[in-house]
Amino acid sequence: MMENNESSEKCQALLTISAYLMTVASAAAAIYVSPHYWKQDYHTSALTGAAWVQEIIYGHPDHICTEPGLHLHVFLALVFTLQTKCGLKDSKYIKLRNRLQFFLHMSVTGLSI
Repeated sequence: MMENNESSEKCQALLTISAYLMTVASAAAAIYVSPHYWKQDYHTSALTGAAWVQEIIYGHPDHICTEPGLHLHVFLALVFTLQTKCGLKDSKYIKLRNRLQFFLHMSVTGLSI
């Protein structure tokens, strides 16, 4: 009789653990899928050129990470390094950081010219 009681307790504990794991798995799945279910446009800017780069740099912090693939401090350090070590400068019509932003954006997204 004692053996049957222990077996019943083990079975109950196993069912409790299984239910808990199923709850955790379903919650994780709901969290993972929620950004795909509640869609919101990401590229909503009507800006182009230098104004777009300004928005990327000074706008939402996630944009600078996803567009050129770098954090803001890394991007600005790269611009500074290109200016000081490589001697690159702003051209007459476009700034160095704009050219770098466009180059990195094309490299990350695979766009062609």
